[in-house]
Amino acid sequence: MFIAPYDPNAILKEGIPQPASAKNPLGTDYLGRDLLSRIVYGARASLLTCVIATMAATAIGILLGMIAAYYYITAAKLSGENKLKLMYKHVFPNAISPIIVQATQSVGGTIMMEAGFSFLGVGIKIPTASWGSIISEARPYLMVYPSYVMIPCVCLAILIISLNLLGDGIRDALDPSLRGEK
Repeated sequence: MFIAPYDPNAILKEGIPQPASAKNPLGTDYLGRDLLSRIVYGARASLLTCVIATMAATAIGILLGMIAAYYYITAAKLSGENKLKLMYKHVFPNAISPIIVQATQSVGGTIMMEAGFSFLGVGIKIPTASWGSIISEARPYLMVYPSYVMIPCVCLAILIISLNLLGDGIRDALDPSLRGEK
């Protein structure tokens, strides 16, 4: 990978965490692994897990929502339109904006849950890099090497806030009532 300078599991220095240096811009963890590389690979694992989970939940929600909405569309149904065409012509176009917004905002919450599970040791398993497991591994070094804990926490917070702002921006762009349209 171009952003991560090292393999996230490669031991570069022995033992205790090392502070930031030219060779390791964010320092190393308690095993001597490059923290920048672990954070980059951890982001990939967290995002992939959460995007897949959100897509699966969204697909199930779309299906159930379309079926439920099909039963409130009386006029189109009485006109004799095909049931499947009715759902994709009337229900889906009206639901796509809230679906996109909800899915975007759900990814942030799902990432937080994945990090929490990994922190507790029941999520992505070590040695695979995950922000929650990096934070968990760094906990004993909080007093002597606070950046070891703070860097992945700040990255996690920035990602979640960014995803929520993205969802708000998409909602604002897709909601006609916020643009003054009728």
